[in-house]
Amino acid sequence: MKHSHRLFYPPAWPIAAKISAALVAAALIPMSFISYYNLRQSLDSVEAGEYRKLELLATSVASRLDQLIIDIQRIVVQVSSDRHVVNFLAATSSGERADLRNDMQQALENVFRSNPDFDAIFIMDKEGRAVAATDPTFVGQNYAFREYFRSSIQGNSYISTILVGKTTKRPGMFLSHPVRSPSGEIVGVLVLKIRGADIRAI
Repeated sequence: MKHSHRLFYPPAWPIAAKISAALVAAALIPMSFISYYNLRQSLDSVEAGEYRKLELLATSVASRLDQLIIDIQRIVVQVSSDRHVVNFLAATSSGERADLRNDMQQALENVFRSNPDFDAIFIMDKEGRAVAATDPTFVGQNYAFREYFRSSIQGNSYISTILVGKTTKRPGMFLSHPVRSPSGEIVGVLVLKIRGADIRAI
């Protein structure tokens, strides 16, 4: 019992044991601090590297989305000035519109089929009523309450956040642009909807 007590009582140790213990402690304690410091530095370096990778990935994704939106906005502007679309919305009678409908509809369909990211393209008259669309469920609906209509009927281009469609219940991003007659009068609004699922995938 006494032997065991002396074993855990350093003042009772022989001088050689004390010196050995001191030397071991002198070697191990600094090594422990150095090892801990190196470990922390390594972990911090790995963490900083991972954050940097995430930043680069986020920047890359943002650039892809920006480019996608810029490219599609150009298409929206181009289609809004297509003569078939302009003539259809500028028509003053239902008979005149009926004569122009097929060419206008074909123009919309051609653009719609050019990109699988497109969910729908539709045009609205000055009151916000959809008068033509690549998806027939839009026709006859009134979207005067939507910001994309209210902004573009004032002469501005507009890009929405991701919204859930009132008609289809599918999420998407809406890009709109005013349609102007040859004299410069705003006769309606053209809207192109991008599939929300495709944006999320990016």
